[in-house]
Amino acid sequence: MTHNTIPKIPIILPVAYFNPNAQSTSKNAPIKIQIISSLQKSCNSTILLKYQKNQIRNKMINRVKTIEDSLKITLPKDYAKFINNIGYYDGEYYEVYGFLESFENIDDYPCVIGVTKRYRKDHPLFKQTEIAIHFDEYLNTIVSIDCEDGAVYNTSFLEKEKIAKNFEEWFKDLLRIENKAIQEEQNL
Repeated sequence: MTHNTIPKIPIILPVAYFNPNAQSTSKNAPIKIQIISSLQKSCNSTILLKYQKNQIRNKMINRVKTIEDSLKITLPKDYAKFINNIGYYDGEYYEVYGFLESFENIDDYPCVIGVTKRYRKDHPLFKQTEIAIHFDEYLNTIVSIDCEDGAVYNTSFLEKEKIAKNFEEWFKDLLRIENKAIQEEQNL
């Protein structure tokens, strides 16, 4: 290939690509679109794999963007990573609010958007820079992240207490507690 030669690669759109050889049946008819299965036949697997990875990455970025735009905050990096990699945690004993594309209503539980909006409106100590990530039934407190400093807090109607320096530390501790409870239950 010389420097002036441009390789011929199909134009990839989010779900399909245009087939330049397709014929329209009328002047106003759209060009036929062939779905990804056609793309798999015409491209090498490396191009397709890169395309699929980009689609997954874009979907994950959209999760974070959806939360940030809806709540008018910037998520701490560790919680954004959780949203990208997991989205929502529904464990044996505990859950962590998050966001998945499959949630039917993002303005309701267990979506971090809906839960946070509710607490912002109804809870006197819940700041506009915080997001709700869990409800501690034992202590009857909201567990939240302050997006300004990334710290995790337990918040009751009377007081707020810092319980972890960041989400990652808090989540690891939550998983440790949950695993311990599961092991104890299995030993009974």
